[in-house]
Amino acid sequence: MSRTKKIISLLLSVTVCICALFVYEVNKEHHYAPKTAEIIIAENRINDSTFILQDGTVDFALADHITFVSDVENGTANLETTKKVFGFYECEINRVIDEYLPVVAYSVADETIATVKREGTVTALSKGQTSLTVTADEISVEIPFTVYKAVTTDRLEQDIVLLKGDRETLVKLGDYEVPRARFHSSDENVATVDKTGAVTAVGKGKAEIYTYKNGTEIISTKVTVKQPVESLNMKNINVYAGQSVTLKATYAPQNADYGTKISYSSSDSSVAAVSGNTLTGIKAGEAVITATSGNGITAQAKVIVTSPPQAKPTVTTISKAEFDGYGGEKYSDGSPYVSYFKISFDQPVASFRINYVTDNGNSIQTGSAIYNNASVPADSPLYFAVCVNTSDVFATRGFSFVNRDGSVKRFWLHFSGRDGSVTYNEYR
Repeated sequence: MSRTKKIISLLLSVTVCICALFVYEVNKEHHYAPKTAEIIIAENRINDSTFILQDGTVDFALADHITFVSDVENGTANLETTKKVFGFYECEINRVIDEYLPVVAYSVADETIATVKREGTVTALSKGQTSLTVTADEISVEIPFTVYKAVTTDRLEQDIVLLKGDRETLVKLGDYEVPRARFHSSDENVATVDKTGAVTAVGKGKAEIYTYKNGTEIISTKVTVKQPVESLNMKNINVYAGQSVTLKATYAPQNADYGTKISYSSSDSSVAAVSGNTLTGIKAGEAVITATSGNGITAQAKVIVTSPPQAKPTVTTISKAEFDGYGGEKYSDGSPYVSYFKISFDQPVASFRINYVTDNGNSIQTGSAIYNNASVPADSPLYFAVCVNTSDVFATRGFSFVNRDGSVKRFWLHFSGRDGSVTYNEYR
């Protein structure tokens, strides 16, 4: 055989070997070892991560409450369905998933409080707080838990008053201790109680918390729950200088029975003064009124004080029959020579009176009042029967009033001989 033939034969042999290896690589089973992708702890694990240490150790099979999920089960494996064989040709391959057996380990941060065995059984040793770490392959989960010691309950708080939402423990306990008792509430719409003897105020009313020993009630606590004021509301206010109004803030909820006494204050007493629940406008301007409930809830409203409008009087002649038939406020000076009239105002006035008046040229002298009214509301007429003489004027009669801003107006009364009407003129 020539040298050339030998070389060709060798190359053919190598080629056959490469093809065989290629076919083998494509068709052989490719094994994949799954690994932990997720650790799931049951929601009811260790009774909310709490052990109760009674008269010795407490064992708990933690492993019964843990689920390990592999990357195959949650779909992270087998995503690749092709592979480059020898790095140069991409072919479909067969993949075999090996059995999923996670490598699990447990540890406790403080082994004076609890220990954990290799198979996941936790043993509580002493009261306190620590954490347990579960590791599977490259995934770890830390579980905090507390070990409590159960102690004998021999007394409870007897009578307590709570506000809705408050929480109070009935038993005097040390750190990481719980009472060796079961508690019950007579009305859980009013108050609930947990296994530690902590009472939570749920709603307004009365309830009783009690515990049993050997089927007999041995201790009870009367609980009164009050509904506090939760919010206040107050509307903005507009008043005149010199005017007083009653402040009224409303509270919610309406069935509140705690903090319902409300106090008020003003940001500027020179504009709006507050005394108790009465607000008085002092001068034109703005201020803020703050309402505060007995339990510290606040609300604010703006008060605007403006100068009051000037009142304008109206004098109207009336008949004797109208005067006699009027059932409201009226005055007669008792003279047989009288004129009948009524006086009203378009705005409230602070005070009003019929005066003895003497006119000496430009000088006005107002004497004592023959009729005096502390205040007159708007559109509320006062009826009069007052002596008149024959000179078309009342016998030294006039009237005056004080506006709410303190200004004084004075008027002279006249009697018209033409139609018997009463007229008036202002002194300026």
